[in-house]
Amino acid sequence: MSKKIRPCPFCGSSDLDVRQNDMGIMCNQCGVWMPSIMSTDKSMSHSASAGWNRRASDEAVAKAREALAFTIGVLDNVIMYRTTNDAHNAKMAEVRAALAKARGEVIS
Repeated sequence: MSKKIRPCPFCGSSDLDVRQNDMGIMCNQCGVWMPSIMSTDKSMSHSASAGWNRRASDEAVAKAREALAFTIGVLDNVIMYRTTNDAHNAKMAEVRAALAKARGEVIS
């Protein structure tokens, strides 16, 4: 009986390879790899699929996204002001670009 494997926690892809005897799972989209964990302490051991499927609840993720969206909004307000210092303005441009990327990749 095969276990249901959740999509990749990093990119959301379902294009996954489950290695022989559940020894590892690899996402073919982003390349992330989850090996099984073997330990002499059985309470510390788990199959690759158990580790892969274990993650924060959807509610916890939604709360984290909400907090991140708020933080990005605050930072947007802070960095919108320009100064006469070119180095400062260049650094703020980097921050604006990072925030725009975060908005597109994290908040959506």
